[in-house]
Amino acid sequence: MNDNTGYPDTVNPNIEPLISIVTVCYNSRKTITATIDSLLCQTYTNFEYIIIDGVSTDGTVDIVRSYESAFREKAIPFKWTSEKDAGIYEAMNKGINQSNGKLVALLNSDDWYCSDTLENIVKAYKANPEIGVFHGVVKFWKDNNCHTLYGASDLFIGKGIFPHHATCFIKKSVYNSIGLYDTRYPIASDYDMMLRIKKAGVGFLMIEKVLTNFSLQGISSSRPLSLDMIAIQKKHGIISKRKYYLLSPLYRILNFIYPFLK
Repeated sequence: MNDNTGYPDTVNPNIEPLISIVTVCYNSRKTITATIDSLLCQTYTNFEYIIIDGVSTDGTVDIVRSYESAFREKAIPFKWTSEKDAGIYEAMNKGINQSNGKLVALLNSDDWYCSDTLENIVKAYKANPEIGVFHGVVKFWKDNNCHTLYGASDLFIGKGIFPHHATCFIKKSVYNSIGLYDTRYPIASDYDMMLRIKKAGVGFLMIEKVLTNFSLQGISSSRPLSLDMIAIQKKHGIISKRKYYLLSPLYRILNFIYPFLK
């Protein structure tokens, strides 16, 4: 890898890097408390927390507002907005644009971090300043039970097997260089982002620890493999246009019948 490919930082071991955590939410009253609490319990506290709400109507905003004093007492920067957006990835882009940290993470409003997640990320960041994406293991939960563990190397991104988005901490300089999430892909723009980062030659580092707990009730877990995935693979030359047009009718059929199979 070239010296500048991974956007290396000059790391001072005596200075703790600021991390930006962005949570996008909409009508998340039942789950967002656990998400926010997992940040207030972090062993590493030099982070800012940004919540982008899509004008929730179920009391989510009241819950978010109730945490202002808790973050203020811990001297952790906390800001939130509630306004309409065109989808989850546009909201994520808003949060990234507001972020000030060296690293940016996107934590969904029904997921939560382990108490030492940020501490483990900072240790890896200080030891590997040339790396652009830090990621780890995710623990999947369903009906309050641990379902499975998942962690993936960046070596198989082209095959559709890639680091779980909820565990990724990406340098702000990477976003500044390659751009934000493509809102044309409402379900799988994170996959497109992983491919773009990989193509740019940015280094990935997997931390072999559970970083994030992921609820299987989220948007991307509630639908079959989407047309977005093959459209993204066509965009990046992983599959041919001919294969894309052959697969598209099959995926549309699967999308149609999936609700009846649940």
